[in-house]
Amino acid sequence: MAWPHRQGRLTTLLLATLSLVWADPEQQALTIDDACNSGESEGSCDLTLTQLRGLPRRASEDNSSEVMAEVSSGRSQVSRRLRIVNGCNSQPMWIAHIAGASMGPDPQNVRINPGSFYDFETPSHLSAMRYWPKMGCDESGHNCKIGSSGGPGQSCQWNPATGQEDYSRCHPPVDTKFEASYGENGAPCNPKTPGGVEMKGCDYVDLSLVDGWTLPVKFEASGDCRTNKDEKVEVLDCAALSLAACPTAEHLTAAGVTADLRAINPVTHQVSGCYSPCAKLLDTKWSNKELAQGRQPESAEVSPYCCPTPPQTPESCRAGPITHTDFLKTVHQKCPGVYGYAYDDGTGLMRCSSATHYTVTFFCPATLPA
Repeated sequence: MAWPHRQGRLTTLLLATLSLVWADPEQQALTIDDACNSGESEGSCDLTLTQLRGLPRRASEDNSSEVMAEVSSGRSQVSRRLRIVNGCNSQPMWIAHIAGASMGPDPQNVRINPGSFYDFETPSHLSAMRYWPKMGCDESGHNCKIGSSGGPGQSCQWNPATGQEDYSRCHPPVDTKFEASYGENGAPCNPKTPGGVEMKGCDYVDLSLVDGWTLPVKFEASGDCRTNKDEKVEVLDCAALSLAACPTAEHLTAAGVTADLRAINPVTHQVSGCYSPCAKLLDTKWSNKELAQGRQPESAEVSPYCCPTPPQTPESCRAGPITHTDFLKTVHQKCPGVYGYAYDDGTGLMRCSSATHYTVTFFCPATLPA
C-alpha cells in the first residue's frame, strides 16, 4: 500500500548531481515510486511529492528481508545510531516514521517523555526513512494536535464511517522531518576510491523544510558527514524556527494572492504548522480548499514556487519569486544551511559514514497544544 503524501523531499537535480559526485546506488534509495500519481492506487491521492515538485519518482530497492535478517540476528543491538530527543520539557511527543511505503523495525508512534530520548534502529540498508514529531496526542499516539499527517499505522487516514482510506482527515503534510537511508554498517564510505567501490558504508541524511515546518529542530552528527561540495557538517541548528515566525501575509505574486501560511487546526484553533508557498497553493485540507482547489504544480501561477521540471529549470526557479518570499527568508535566518525550496543552495542531502551517530532534537512549538 502506498502512502503517497509521506514521500521523500529530494529533487531530481540533486540526485543526478550526487550520482555523478558520489557514484553510489544506495543514495537512490531515497526515491520511491509514487503509485498514486501513476494511476496504480485505488485510494484517494493527497498532497504528494510529485504534486509538490512535479518530479518523477522511482521505486527504491526492496531490501526488507535483508533489514529484518539483521534485526532478527541481534546485530541491530549495536546499530542504534539515531537518537531522537524530546527537547520540550513540558509535554511528551510521539515520533512517527515511514520506511519507503511501510514501517521500519521500530514501533510506530514512539512516545518520548519531556527531556527523554529514544534510540532508533539503524540496520544496514534501511532505506527511505522519514521521522517526524507529533504532539498533543492520545495515549496511543493518535488524534494529535500537531503532526497527524498520515502514514502507515496512523488512524487519521481511515474513515470509521466508511472503512475506507480518507486522507482528507489528516493534517497538511508540512511536518518538520529528518530523512535517512542507511548504508552497510561497518563498510567503508570513501568516495575518493576509484570506481566507487567503497561506498556501501555511506548513509544519506537530510532535514526537510521544503513543504513547511511544525516544530523547531536541531541536528547533530558525531562522525563524518559531508555535503555534495565535500563540506563537513556537524550541526544544523533550527531551534529558533518557531511557528510564531510563520508569515501571515505572504505575497505570492505569480498567483496574484496574499496568503496566510499558518496551518490553523480547525479543532484546536491553534497554529499547528507553517505551509511553504508551494504547499499552500496545492494542499486542500483545513481552510485551504478554496485557495488550492484545482491548482497543479505545472500551472503558471504555481510552478515558480514548486519548481517542477519542466516547465521550470534550476536557473529560472532561482531567479523566480520563491527567492523573494518571507517564508524563504525565515528559513534561511532561523535554520541556516537547510533547503527552503527545490533548488535552494542550502546543505541539503548529506553523505555520512556508517560509523556516524545522529542526534535529532525536536523542541516545543511556540504555543503548546491545549
